[in-house]
Amino acid sequence: MKRCTRLTPQLMQRVCIWFGTKLGWDFAQTKVALSTCFGNAVLSDSRVYHWMEKFRNGRTQIIDLYRRPKARSGRSRVNIRRVENLVTHDRRITLPRLTAATGLSTTTVSRILRKDLQLRKRCAKYVPNLLTQPQLVQRVTVCDFWTRLRQGDP
Repeated sequence: MKRCTRLTPQLMQRVCIWFGTKLGWDFAQTKVALSTCFGNAVLSDSRVYHWMEKFRNGRTQIIDLYRRPKARSGRSRVNIRRVENLVTHDRRITLPRLTAATGLSTTTVSRILRKDLQLRKRCAKYVPNLLTQPQLVQRVTVCDFWTRLRQGDP
């Protein structure tokens, strides 16, 4: 089953590169021909080199080969819960250990920690970005204790 494709400017340039390769042109001749035909819309030097090399190695198709689509996102509810459970169990867990335990990429785990769980790395621990009400009360109590203790010190 053949795929029907529209001939875009990139595909037209690939045809020109293929034709130049068949004629035995080098890179400079091919680039001049492309610049003459396509002006500022010409492919970059690296892309021209890339396609010339492919055609020299025997490739005949100008369209891209099929590639599997990229995976959506690892930031699902299940994965967020898994990361949250791991961090709750061990606040000192490292990012590489989290990625190994969950099988997610480092970037995905980082985004889950920062955006979904709103955690930040402080003193080798993942801690909430904002204090909860009991944490805030405890902090004020401890500060009052140290202030009163300091005032009694000569």
